[in-house]
Amino acid sequence: MSEYPRDVLGEVLRRARDSLNRSPEQVGALVGISGRTVRRLEAGDADRPRRVTLDALSGFYGLNPDVIAELAEFEPDATEELHRHLRARVAEVIGEGVAQALEGVEHEPVELAMRLARLGGSRAASMTPERGRAQSVISYLRGAASISPREHAEAVDAFVDFLALDRSRRALARQLLRDMHQAQDVEQRSEE
Repeated sequence: MSEYPRDVLGEVLRRARDSLNRSPEQVGALVGISGRTVRRLEAGDADRPRRVTLDALSGFYGLNPDVIAELAEFEPDATEELHRHLRARVAEVIGEGVAQALEGVEHEPVELAMRLARLGGSRAASMTPERGRAQSVISYLRGAASISPREHAEAVDAFVDFLALDRSRRALARQLLRDMHQAQDVEQRSEE
């Protein structure tokens, strides 16, 4: 996979679609565009994607529409500019530790773009209490000197993944964590 801006945008959209286990045709039908358009965007073949199309896909996938639109605005040959921009934005928004942990990974621009796009969701979601709590947790993790950059990146990834879940799946994840903590407490007490 190349790392040109349209390819990065396409891969972010494809991963988001894959995470929902939907075909391009299913997504297109649900958001009011053709499956062919979804495929062209994912393949990086759309010269100037329309903002309304990107917003519809962003809303459906729970991605930040401004990040998605920003990816589409880069010139097709602005590969290095895009990479620098994404590194700086991740360091600013999520934390330097995440940017450092992703440095040199395979498909680094896509990984950086995914983290930015998954943080925030729709414009309406950016005003919710969950968004405020997310920023608080990320700020806390950014300032936590006791964890390594890799642990910081893993914690932020887990948190962003959690926020990407719908309400019922978040409730299930919380219950699973409570059950795991209870089991850990029981194990610790039995060792004493």
